[in-house]
Amino acid sequence: MSLGKIRDLKVIGRASVLAFRETATRDLRKIADELQVATVLTGTVRRVGNQVRVTVELLEARTGAHLWGDSFNRDITDIFAIQSALAQEITGALKATLTASERALIERQPTQNQAAYEFYLRGLVLEEGLSTRSKREKWDQVVAIYEQAVVRDPAFAFAYARLTGVQAVMYFIGTLDPSAERRARAQAALETAERLAPDAPEVRQARGAFSYYCAFDLVRALAEFQAAEKGLPNDALLLARIGLVLRRSDLLPDALIYLERAATLNPHHLYIGTQWANSLFSARRFRPAHDVAQRYVALAPEDGWMRELLVRTQYALDGDRASYLKAWTTVPPMDYDPHGLEAAYVKAMAAGDYLAANAVLADRRFKGLMGLDAGIR
Repeated sequence: MSLGKIRDLKVIGRASVLAFRETATRDLRKIADELQVATVLTGTVRRVGNQVRVTVELLEARTGAHLWGDSFNRDITDIFAIQSALAQEITGALKATLTASERALIERQPTQNQAAYEFYLRGLVLEEGLSTRSKREKWDQVVAIYEQAVVRDPAFAFAYARLTGVQAVMYFIGTLDPSAERRARAQAALETAERLAPDAPEVRQARGAFSYYCAFDLVRALAEFQAAEKGLPNDALLLARIGLVLRRSDLLPDALIYLERAATLNPHHLYIGTQWANSLFSARRFRPAHDVAQRYVALAPEDGWMRELLVRTQYALDGDRASYLKAWTTVPPMDYDPHGLEAAYVKAMAAGDYLAANAVLADRRFKGLMGLDAGIR
């Protein structure tokens, strides 16, 4: 995690790295091509009681040549010291610049409670699997895990910061929980994070998230996100959020730059990819939008939103109405719309079948549009 604080390095996000965790299928050339990287860090972590042994190796991705390697034997409570030492040695091996402010960031110890830190890491992994169309239960699960972290360490500012972001998005999305109680929970988590570490970039990102999703203050949100980016240059979600603020501010060309950067840093992050493709579609850049959608459909064939984007961009490119209407049958129901009512409504409107569209609107199970027609931000 510490490497992501170093601006001179390109550090790929967790969701994308986990796609290559199976050693039996690990192909360094494939990794280099898919993630657009020149070097790969591999390693193992073995824990025996309170002792942990970390063995790492830095490899040239295209040739497999060994560039650097080392082993560390430490007490489990020294995990942050191990991360800091690794980050500094890897930076040196790659001949990258490590500034004084970056060194200070990677030497921080966010918690002394190992159980709290393990819950925090679990939360990060699950949070990357969320999208605005995920079921409420999945969001609640992430909230519960971060809450477990802060129960074990009430001074864990970073966990409160992540909790703020998740709660804020849940408040923002109409199909999740746009209640006053949810907003209050987001604000309470933010206030605790600010009291504990007001200037930490993680907390500034949380402040930006609350400003964007709860207070609808685009100016404050952008300022906080940009301040956070100085300490979190490889945080793909943060860059995507900057892109979303710019998109809402009618600065779509600038938004696309940030969204593409975010997708490059975490190319397997479905939510980021969806926002990028959606923004390209909004900019009427249908060919690149189609290519992005096609790439993510290959990664997640069951994701309804990406498949919907693929159908729409194909129609924008070829204008084949019959194929377009038939393609809607390939769009699976969304997590939040198990009855497929949104897809039925959009298809009916595209076909000019207003009786069918009105029938969907009259169905009490219909929760409203969440797709491109609703202008998701």
